[in-house]
Amino acid sequence: MKTLFIIGQLNIGGVENYIVQLSKVFNSNEDRPQVLLLANKYDDILFDRLKEYAEIITLKEITNNFILPDKAVYNLLFGFNKYKVKRKMEGVTHIIATGSFTLVVADRISKIINGVPYVVGVYHGQEFIWESNAHFRRIEMELFRNCLQDGRVHLGGEGLRSKLLNFYSLGQLDIQTFPLGIEIENINQHYGDYSSRRIVCIGRLVDFKTYNESIIINFKKLLEKDPRFVCDIYGFGVEEKRLKELVIELELTEVIRFKGKLNVDDIPTVLSGAFVSMGGGIINIQSSSLGIPSIVCVDSNPNFTSPGYYADVLKDYYLDLSLYSDKELYNITDIIDQLLSKDFSEYEVLCERHVSRTEKLNIKQNYKDFLGILSEPKTINYEFNVMYYAWSFMLNRKSKEFENRFLSDVKNDSY
Repeated sequence: MKTLFIIGQLNIGGVENYIVQLSKVFNSNEDRPQVLLLANKYDDILFDRLKEYAEIITLKEITNNFILPDKAVYNLLFGFNKYKVKRKMEGVTHIIATGSFTLVVADRISKIINGVPYVVGVYHGQEFIWESNAHFRRIEMELFRNCLQDGRVHLGGEGLRSKLLNFYSLGQLDIQTFPLGIEIENINQHYGDYSSRRIVCIGRLVDFKTYNESIIINFKKLLEKDPRFVCDIYGFGVEEKRLKELVIELELTEVIRFKGKLNVDDIPTVLSGAFVSMGGGIINIQSSSLGIPSIVCVDSNPNFTSPGYYADVLKDYYLDLSLYSDKELYNITDIIDQLLSKDFSEYEVLCERHVSRTEKLNIKQNYKDFLGILSEPKTINYEFNVMYYAWSFMLNRKSKEFENRFLSDVKNDSY
């Protein structure tokens, strides 16, 4: 067995770290995977870590692009070199894609190497539920609809499954779901620091991660509750310059500190001594597994509100703002204020509940779940011209709906 993962790039982010950890698990099961990057863009630390478990190749290596820069859409403009694909992907038996563009690439590679089965992971739910009449988008939606009908999707929970089935008018199909896992065997729970007033925010500094700006704007209210509060912000992205200027404008440079990129291996060290963490997705899981109270931060939320602690949010798909009524969202200043009011034993109970919430989220189980989905080979007979797809993608990349879809990715010019 040989698995091919396809991802956009290898920068520090939740999905990228998940693929690195998943590659480690596949490799430990005598399946040294290949990881295909759509463009030769990567974080050096993450790249070196991934090399331990997988063979890394780039899309340009298997296309006919001989002159244009190494960007995903430019590579597809020249089409695939079938000889190179067959030589590079010799022995591949499964493909796991991580988004809509990678789904197109997975389908094309699958057809070249004898129809090997593929799965697409839905790691940014909004990516698959926006509509456009653009040619490239119709291709993506048709491919994804077929994957959804066949159950060849990785969905994190029933809430996401229901939302996608409703959007694609597919009724109530019985599609397996399983949450993203983490490496939990080597975790040493040290719990949060009750006496600390250090808040740790982790997430890319991009426009839809609105909690980064919200905590800066509201931080003086927290200082009124306790002047010892400090906030360490870990992440990078196109919003970094603007957020730093906002901190200077509000005269908060002594208490809000930008710490840059964060390697997943350093998360335990970074969270050591934290009173509470803030973020979404994998960060909630990582923080909770360490026994750090973790406030769930919903994407694209214009207000400084949250559904609460990860230990208390029972939705399996919980980062979509549209899933919550106003009554289900609480002011984060009030959440932290209530945390301040807890005595030591109450605080420890909250830490323990966070640990309990993550005990079953083992990435080794994800390995078995993926094999279950891929055990029944199914071939999609949908035909399209990948070069026409690339032209349409490129011509529509300046549209507002396109920018909303790709969020940070379109702005860092990976595609």
